[in-house]
Formats: sequence, structure tokens, C-alpha cells
Amino acid sequence: MKWLTKSNYLHFLIHPAYFWLEKHDKEKLPPFDDAAQAIMDAGNEIEEYARERFPLGQLVPGGLFDQIDESTKLLKHAAAGETLFQAAVLTDQKWYARCDVVIKNNGGSWDIYEIKSATKVKPEHLHDVAFQKIALEECGHPVRNTYIVHISSHYVRQGAVDSQKLFEQVDVTAAVDGLLHKTKRDIAAAQAMMALPECPSDSPALASNWYAWRDIYRHLHPEITDLSIYNLARLKPEQLSALAKLGISDMLSIPDSFALGSQQKAQLQALRAGEPIIHPVKIAAALAGLAYPLYFFDYETVGPGIPAYDGTKPYQQVPFQYSLHILDKPGGKLRHTEFLATGNANPMPALLEQMQHDIGPIGSVIVWYKGFEMGVNDAMAAIYPEHAAFLHQVNTRVFDLMEIFSNFHYVDAAFGGSASIKKVLPVVVPELTYSDLAIQKGDVASKLWEQTAQGKITGKQAEKIYADLRIYCGQDTLAMVRIYEFLMRITKTAPGAQLSLLG
Repeated sequence: MKWLTKSNYLHFLIHPAYFWLEKHDKEKLPPFDDAAQAIMDAGNEIEEYARERFPLGQLVPGGLFDQIDESTKLLKHAAAGETLFQAAVLTDQKWYARCDVVIKNNGGSWDIYEIKSATKVKPEHLHDVAFQKIALEECGHPVRNTYIVHISSHYVRQGAVDSQKLFEQVDVTAAVDGLLHKTKRDIAAAQAMMALPECPSDSPALASNWYAWRDIYRHLHPEITDLSIYNLARLKPEQLSALAKLGISDMLSIPDSFALGSQQKAQLQALRAGEPIIHPVKIAAALAGLAYPLYFFDYETVGPGIPAYDGTKPYQQVPFQYSLHILDKPGGKLRHTEFLATGNANPMPALLEQMQHDIGPIGSVIVWYKGFEMGVNDAMAAIYPEHAAFLHQVNTRVFDLMEIFSNFHYVDAAFGGSASIKKVLPVVVPELTYSDLAIQKGDVASKLWEQTAQGKITGKQAEKIYADLRIYCGQDTLAMVRIYEFLMRITKTAPGAQLSLLG
């Protein structure tokens, strides 16, 4: 009989086909990649810190089967107050659960403490703990209370990490107990489905969490066309259900009366037009407020759950790199400067010193999605008040180039309803591409920098990563320059547009 693990069960709740494929045909699912490994590594680190809240805890040793055998002995003979980490149980029905922390109470019951890297309790956490409680009790270990231990969004590091303040503990006993009856039914349904000889329907209509199933579904169906409703921007589960009931599978068949968001409407309008929808006057008006010098600016950041530097919070985005392309005057020669921290020291002080040298007191600072760069600046201003005036002044000069596209002044169906620079660039400036770069995504850049800065990657490999990081970040700001130039050419077609950049 195949085992039903806790993770299997949680995947069953997302979509029955997810669960069946995981048990019978795992090769069809998306591969376990570097991003997934990074999330797992971060979770393991957070769990190690959380264990410090339970100083008398004992880690159950051994591999899979040894750990179950050892856990059985320890759970059976534990005294009141005894704490176990990673205690594992396997029921007669082959339900397998491993608990982050369990503590023995007077009277023989146990309390479960589930450690999560999130900053709040989420619904799936309750299902997770409910499964653990049922499995423990099936093995003869009654459970009294259940808790979620999660990262505190209010924690600010000063000196060594304080694991008592880094986490918040939430009693979820009532909520978990309220789920037990449903969980038992769902476990029985999962086991019955596991015995099926063929995969159940993978229809999105059967997904309890469309956002968790969406990318898997697309992976399973490479035949999905560009016109498919599954490529509708910000597709909501209720829209998906309504379209399915109408028998609509492609975007061009969506009726005008169907409720759509603004991005979706713009996407469909361009799709039906068969060509980009361009508003030169609006583009000209948006760009008219720019003042030279033009500073095309982009950060690369790292945001670990365990804050690495004094003054920072969990998941706060800490910049370790920036790229800056500068255009001093119309028709002037494009200049480039940059910063990249190459060690494990806090990168922000040196970054701020160079940034004040590189960005002058006047001129527009052009970014892509101003909420991010401005948020990073505000966070640094709070940590380093001596730089606050400079950072706040920079923020007053920020111009968000993305808004040309997110405000629908330029819409192309090939954007897929997105205003991401990775979607816009290959359409409007196809000769400039990320596809031939060693690093192509921001999360990969963050992870590689973190590993290199911490000395986990050294020598020639470290040198190459630093070189690749410079190329990747530089590509972001060069992309903005080329998109800006593309838009400026469009403004020349605006009837009566008076584009007057300040010198």
C-alpha cells in the first residue's frame, strides 16, 4: 500500500490530479528546480532558529524508517515536559506525518507546534496541523493543543538573532479541531483516489486553489494556445468557472458583457485589433515631465526570512547591487556606473555612499515599478537617518516607466496583459534579450549573490557569478533606456504634441 504523506494530502486539497500524479506519474509534474530548493533551504534554516525556543528539545535521529521506529519509542516513553523535534508516525492505514515540535503534557497528551516561514497563519497551515493531529492520535498519542509558530513581521534585528522575538506563536486548537471531521473525510477520499488506475480529470474547475494549480496545469498542457482563456491576465477562479459554464475556451469568444478587469479589457482590445493600441499623445504627456540628467536605475536585492543585518526585518528587501545608466542631455552619450557588494558585510552603507556620488541633485530617476525602488529607499532611510534626506529627495524625482504600459498608453496582445519588463522588452525591443544571459531572473540573482557573499561559492566560480550579476543588472537598466528611446520615437507621431524635456 502506498503511503499518504502530509504533503501528499495538502496537494490533494489543491487538486486531485496533482495528488494522483505525485503518487503514480511524478515525471509529468514540473521538475524540482533551484527556486524550489532555495525555498526548502530557507525553510530549514528558519526551523533551526525556531527550535531555539525549545531549548530542551531532542531531535529524533535516523533516516526515514529509522526515524519512525525511534519516534515510536520516544513518543511511548516520554515524560511530561519532554520535547521532540521531527517526531514521525506511520499509522496502520499508512498515513505518514512528521511533526516539527511536539511536547508531552501531564496526563499523557501532546501539544503540536508547527513552524512556518510565513508571517501569518494561512488556511493551509490549519489543514497541515489537522493531518498531523489525526495521524498522531491514530498511533495512540492524544493531542491536546495545536500551535502555529510563524515569523514575526515586527521583529527588527539588533545584534544576534533573538529567536524568542523572531517568532510569534498562535494557538490554533479551536480552528484545527473544527477541521478534523472534514480532514478525515478528505483523507479517505485521497486514499480512494490513490487506488485509481488512471489520473482523474485535471480540469481547473476541480482546483480548490487555482493559483497553486495554474502553472502546473500549463506545464501539463503545452498545447495551450496564445488565445486560450488560460492566458487571460489575472484570471480569477470565478471567471474561469463562469467561462467554463459558457463553454468558452478562447479569449476572442469572450462576450462584451462578461465582467473583466481593466488589464483584461486592454489585453482583449489589442488582441481583437490585431495590432498594438498606441496613444502617442498620452505617452508624450507622460514623458514631458522628465528632467535631465536621466538616471535609469535598478536594484537587485535579497530578502531572507532571518534578517541578516542590524536594523532589518524578516523578508525586508536589502539592496546588494544597483545599475545606473545616465543620459546627461538629449542626444548625449550614454554613461554607465554600478555598485556590487562582494563580501558578507552589510552592503547598504557602501552602496549608499556610492549612490550619493553617482546620482546628482537634479534630474529624473527612471525605474520600472516605482513601488519597489522607492520602498527600498524608504526602508534604508529608516535605518540610516544620515542618508534619509538624500533618499527621500531621490524618491521625489522617481519616474515609473512601467506606467506607460500599466496605464495602457501602449498595449500589445503579445504582452499577455502584463506590464513586466520581461514581457514588454522582447516585443518592443526584440534585439535586446535576456535569453542568452547566464542569469535571467531576479530570484536567481539574489540566491547566487547570497551564496557567494556567504562564502559557499568561491574561487573562479564566485568571480563568474559576480561578473554575471553585473551583466544581468546592467541589462535591466539598458532595457529601460532602449524602451525609453522606443517611446520617444512614438511621441514624434503625436498630433500637436509638445514634448519639452527640461535641460
